[in-house]
Amino acid sequence: KELNKLIELYDAGISYVDRMTGSLLRILERSNILEETFVVITADHGQQFLEHGCYGHGVGYLYDELIHVPLIITGPGLENKVVGQQVSLLDLAPTILDILEIEKPRAFLGNSLLPLINETNAKVGNSEAISETNVTGHPVGFGGGIKPLLDVNHRKISLRTGKWKYIYTEGEQDELYDLEDDPKETQNIIGVEPEIAAELRARIMAHIELEDKSTPGEEEQIKAKIRKLKSGGKI
Repeated sequence: KELNKLIELYDAGISYVDRMTGSLLRILERSNILEETFVVITADHGQQFLEHGCYGHGVGYLYDELIHVPLIITGPGLENKVVGQQVSLLDLAPTILDILEIEKPRAFLGNSLLPLINETNAKVGNSEAISETNVTGHPVGFGGGIKPLLDVNHRKISLRTGKWKYIYTEGEQDELYDLEDDPKETQNIIGVEPEIAAELRARIMAHIELEDKSTPGEEEQIKAKIRKLKSGGKI
């Protein structure tokens, strides 16, 4: 009963998005600028329907039903095609800049997908997609149950390649899935593929090390807050 209610709400949400997208395109068409406008449609997360015991999107899981999101780019000069290669939302901003012929800032981690769309041999996208969350909690019922909480000490990071998904969870057992043989991520084979697991875990550890180095320490954060207060005339 609760699941049916959620599905009804989800369908209503999809219908709303369809109407809004259609309205936007009609407005662009009536304004005679649709043919020279680039439109990008994507999402910040997916939705769970009990694939791993929960539904909604408030739980800190990194399974594909939550992190595998649509990406549609349309506009003048872009071929109508479906790209099967894995890409990352980190690639979206560089792609938009490339389309607009604006140079990508050095700080951007992603790469333009325009060469992939145009089928050139240039470096395309990211072969790996990293997702992170610090949310814990396990909602058990529609509109109730345990609320998701932000826990900075409960870091969860996934690394997804075209074939493999490795999920690192601080203080818990790691997970490894073969996405080709097990696309629904039901069989944790962390103990079956030790070499693959070790390689992917090492990449995640390198990512964590780089991330920690780029994050200001507590003392520097305090100094930054003091500078901000001084600049605002508050101290």
